[in-house]
Amino acid sequence: MNINGSFLKIGIFEINNIISLIKTLPQDIWNISTSRQITYNEHGETESIFITNLKDDWCGGNYNLDNIDTTLYAELYEATVKIIRELENIFNGKVGKSFYVKLPAGNTVKPHVDLSKYLQGVHRCHIPIITNEEVLLDRKSTRLNSSHGY
Repeated sequence: MNINGSFLKIGIFEINNIISLIKTLPQDIWNISTSRQITYNEHGETESIFITNLKDDWCGGNYNLDNIDTTLYAELYEATVKIIRELENIFNGKVGKSFYVKLPAGNTVKPHVDLSKYLQGVHRCHIPIITNEEVLLDRKSTRLNSSHGY
């Protein structure tokens, strides 16, 4: 698939079940993995729940995902895998990294450029789950309100 431009709308995903599940998760689930916040200063004010993770230095070859214990959020994992399979079909490939990011009110993600080899060679999909009109995504010279369902 040849993708031109900074953003491409690839579809609208059914996320109502995911919204319900996320709203019922205890806060400690969001703090199980802090590696992203520790490793990347610009993400220090976020919280994450990992579904799948491929190492940042991956640049082709073996597709070995990290072992992530998802038993504490098994329903969320199963609901997410449905979207992962849809994306794999759309792009005729594999999803290496999938995770939920929560940015508590009043916090920010500092402007940055992702430089890892992995992120330079893949399609990246952001699917807003719970957001507001003030949240913006920037890519090159394009700014997008993330509530648009991209």
